[in-house]
Amino acid sequence: MPAYGVFPATTESVSPASERACKQNAEGFAENALQFLAHSGPEAAYPADLYYLIMRGAITNFQAHRCETALLGYALDRRLTAKQRRVFVAALPRAMARVVRQGLSDARS
Repeated sequence: MPAYGVFPATTESVSPASERACKQNAEGFAENALQFLAHSGPEAAYPADLYYLIMRGAITNFQAHRCETALLGYALDRRLTAKQRRVFVAALPRAMARVVRQGLSDARS
């Protein structure tokens, strides 16, 4: 995990996850992406911070377990419209957006 505030970076060894676990992680990420979008912008009742933090942890696990990025793309394609995907990717930090873009690209290949 990367450093966060006063907490130092840590390294953990993990083994590859099963495809089922990877799919579940990707579906959870896509669900939180929907919630993130729903709670973003001036009309939101409360901020999207919680969903961002959940997605950050999910994508870290996804990468740590060496899940295929296409699974992430498939889940996002199923749950978000094309416009939602564009808005979502544009709202993400560069590193997370790069992984999401790669997953969307891999899902279409």
